[in-house]
Amino acid sequence: MRQDKDTVVASWEIAFPLVTNRFFLYDMIKAFAWTAVIMLILLAIAFTLAGNLSSLGGIFPVMGWVLAGLFGLMILISLIFFGNRYPTRFTLTEKGVSWAGLSRAGRRASRLAVLLGALGGKPGVAGAGLLAASSNEGSLPWKSVRRVKIYPSPRVITIMNSWRVVIRLYGTPENFEEVAGHVRRLANKASLKTR
Repeated sequence: MRQDKDTVVASWEIAFPLVTNRFFLYDMIKAFAWTAVIMLILLAIAFTLAGNLSSLGGIFPVMGWVLAGLFGLMILISLIFFGNRYPTRFTLTEKGVSWAGLSRAGRRASRLAVLLGALGGKPGVAGAGLLAASSNEGSLPWKSVRRVKIYPSPRVITIMNSWRVVIRLYGTPENFEEVAGHVRRLANKASLKTR
């Protein structure tokens, strides 16, 4: 009997921790570091074009405080608004892996940001809402998976394409070994490490 190529092999829901999760904190720090680097490059270009590159050094403390404040705000939002948990559904099929955030609060917050940004003429706020809404769910075909890292102790599987982490799968005590086996089989062309 021929197997359908989009057969669901595993699907589960889990509310994974945020602030008490080393992977979440690592991803947040990395995102803020990349933001700082991009901001510095853009500011360096602007200051160079204005002929005032020597003034760039005075921006560092201000930028550091702004990023630290935003990081602190993200921690507070994760703890208070989300209750340090983010409910998600993960699905593995023969074709790929997909995920969908199940947080009603998260969906409402992203819609509210889009609405407030549009009404207030603030494209940055609307863009942040759209970005949050778009990253709330997604999928990745197995043929695009280049690296997989399996962390048995915290029950996390990191799935990467050629240049970045695309998704982290959070397993339950009951399903982790089965999920890890499916990922090993389905992402068989990817580099695999168990940590």
